[in-house]
Amino acid sequence: KKITYIYEKLTIKTDQKTPSFRSFIQSSINRYKLSGYKTDIINFLNKKSRALNVIESNKFAPTPAILGKWDSIKDVDFTILPTKFVLKPQDGASNNGVFLIEKRKDSFYDYMRNKEFSEEQFIAEYYDELSRFKSINEPVMVEECLHDENPENAIPFDYKLYCFYGQVIAIMQRNVNGGRKPTSWRYKYYDYDWNNLGIVYKSVTYDSDLKPPKHAAELIAVAERISAWIPIPFVRVDLYSTDKGVAFGEFTFHPGTYNKYTLE
Repeated sequence: KKITYIYEKLTIKTDQKTPSFRSFIQSSINRYKLSGYKTDIINFLNKKSRALNVIESNKFAPTPAILGKWDSIKDVDFTILPTKFVLKPQDGASNNGVFLIEKRKDSFYDYMRNKEFSEEQFIAEYYDELSRFKSINEPVMVEECLHDENPENAIPFDYKLYCFYGQVIAIMQRNVNGGRKPTSWRYKYYDYDWNNLGIVYKSVTYDSDLKPPKHAAELIAVAERISAWIPIPFVRVDLYSTDKGVAFGEFTFHPGTYNKYTLE
């Protein structure tokens, strides 16, 4: 019943006989360019700090503590930061410019890239990505480091829940512990009941050994509360299943790979 209802809504919105996620998102992008209240909502929530404030003020889910914000990575005083932290752009997309750092005696180890840096090399690495990726900017923020429900995972698994009109329809599970290159990441897609959807997106590597998380039901409940609150037909809610429960990551209104999913 849930999927039938959403399919009917999709058909209405895209004016097609066959519901299409691709067409739905493209239509949303086209409307976004025309401006209006939905554009204002997306622009507001696309900023990470605002998104975190919304989640915190409405008590939807715990969020990683913000340990500081700076106009440039050059301004960061690393001596005041804890042993582990996450440095990222204040505005950005994908994993570009995101570093999961462990401070060591005379260096910084980044679990995202599986590389060790001196402070100078760390700063240079950020500026290298800043020069190569238009999706990030110079101002940075530092967040507390979340811990996955499985202590063997240095980087928490991503759970990206695709929500339409306050209802979760599909879930992407992603393991990026293999390294910075997307070819090393492992994926699995599920339906609402955490059944394996098989190959949904042909350009990624699937791992049938991945299992639903311990907090599976809570992930769906949190994502649906958030989606129902936002007056936008579609939002992807990115969450983590941590050793302390579900934690919020970010909103995504127009997934960058929406046009690469299989027609089925």
